[in-house]
Amino acid sequence: WIYGEQTIWSVDDKNISAMLQYSENTNHSNGCYRFAEAGCAYKDSKNECGISAQYARFNQGTECSLELTWKRQLTESIALQPYFQYINNKNGDFTVLCTRLYYSF
Repeated sequence: WIYGEQTIWSVDDKNISAMLQYSENTNHSNGCYRFAEAGCAYKDSKNECGISAQYARFNQGTECSLELTWKRQLTESIALQPYFQYINNKNGDFTVLCTRLYYSF
């Protein structure tokens, strides 16, 4: 597994970072034996927004996906994070829309 992340722009409390990751399992009898992802994210004091693309190789075939996410800090202890995923594999095209609720105590 290889992972790299780098800040590519930063001003005050705002920054943009990019990331890449890759993993390979030499035992191809396991479910997912190859995975790659590339993405970037923006962050400031109340927001985190990101986009990433993934590729996975399974015994059954390949899957490609795209994810968009936005996390908004609503109060000191509550944040809301909607995200959207587009997934393509041999079974067709799929979309997922979810929301995470964070509570810190």
